[in-house]
Amino acid sequence: MRFDDRPTTAALLAAIEAERDRRLAGGFDWDFGAQGVHHIATTAADMAGWEIVTRAATALALAGSDATIEIHTETGTAHVTGPQWNAAMLHYRMTIEQPTLLAALKLQAMRPLPQDTANPAHWPA
Repeated sequence: MRFDDRPTTAALLAAIEAERDRRLAGGFDWDFGAQGVHHIATTAADMAGWEIVTRAATALALAGSDATIEIHTETGTAHVTGPQWNAAMLHYRMTIEQPTLLAALKLQAMRPLPQDTANPAHWPA
């Protein structure tokens, strides 16, 4: 590769953002106990929808209610309590989202920017 064939800074930053978004959209499996293991989709559109469930789950948990919310995952239907849903979202936020966002920020701050933005070594396992 000739020097002038290398991706531009803007292209590398866009590649980091695209890889971040791809990793965030991968979904995760969560065991709801008696409801079984469900695959939770996490594209940007999915997360917008899950925010509605999260608001309801938080309200139920704060009210001390053991009522359930019916959700539809990639696996099927489940009826989960507020604390069950909040535990799933806490898992996603702390073990997938936060480490992935932090890795993207670190990559964006590197100089020179890495050429291999999708290299698994740059991202959390």
